[in-house]
Amino acid sequence: MIDLDLPPVQRFQEVAKYYHDDIISTHAAMVADVPAIINYFFELTYWIWEYTNNEQYEEIKGMTLMIPEISMA
Repeated sequence: MIDLDLPPVQRFQEVAKYYHDDIISTHAAMVADVPAIINYFFELTYWIWEYTNNEQYEEIKGMTLMIPEISMA
């Protein structure tokens, strides 16, 4: 169960741990279809979310702490 009273960075950590392998395989399948230039663009600009969508940024950051194989971009 997701506890929305937790700080955003902690909300989805248990979910990320539970679905670790599924998230990695889904991520790999999605990234494989994205052109390299688009991946590069996201690598350069993902940090903008910290200022424009901070809560979602922190939630994703928490998930990437549990799944170091994926990046914030």
